Amino acid sequence: MFIDKAQTRDLSAALGGLALEVIIRDHAHTCYPGVRDQLHERSRGYGHCPTYELRGHGWQRYRALGAQAAARS
Repeated sequence: MFIDKAQTRDLSAALGGLALEVIIRDHAHTCYPGVRDQLHERSRGYGHCPTYELRGHGWQRYRALGAQAAARS
């Protein structure tokens, strides 16, 4: 993989803005056991799978980087 999860989120925001972010959050399925009925801030899933944790760390980094960029503006 050439970019990490935070950079992937940043790219999606640059390409599609909030509309794409909402699509990704509402339709991304990151849960190994297949839980889709729980919607979290970053995606669907029950929130404890290794893949959900990986994406969660990327989401947190993306949010932190966005906050830092906003503070610099």
